[in-house]
Amino acid sequence: MPPQVFLLLLTAFLFHMVPSIRAQTGNITTANNTNFEVECTQFKIFKFRPDYSDCNDAIGFLASSETVGYFHTAGAFDLFQLPVTKMKDTCEVKVELQPHAAPEESSWLDIKIAAMKVSNDCWTGHGFEHTGGSIHIGLHGTIRVSLVRAGSAGGIGNARFAAES
Repeated sequence: MPPQVFLLLLTAFLFHMVPSIRAQTGNITTANNTNFEVECTQFKIFKFRPDYSDCNDAIGFLASSETVGYFHTAGAFDLFQLPVTKMKDTCEVKVELQPHAAPEESSWLDIKIAAMKVSNDCWTGHGFEHTGGSIHIGLHGTIRVSLVRAGSAGGIGNARFAAES
């Protein structure tokens, strides 16, 4: 089985089964407040697109803690301080709090699941071609998880987020 198909199936399983398993055990440890409305970038030029497998590898570098906390941008440096960027070759996974937003409750597991949702929804289905994209999560939708071409420096692939600031 090709690795991208395996990752797609694994993500679909996790996306649908993990919340129900937590609910059945009564051990709900994540905020489970993800909006899951993915917005894929519409780059038709390959050089602006991150590689699907690179994005999945970069997502793997994110923390996986189920501990719920308040993500923030200032104050004490801890597990929940943002922004965080993980990179693998052509892909950067960026986790940011919208400018001037209050701390947002969520978990790294929710963020990782959301990042995999972006990766799978924005995969073109042609080999490792991937458009990149983003999702807003959290109760107020102020945590933004984006997959962009490495080296885009916040411009290519992040123009919409900059406009929201």
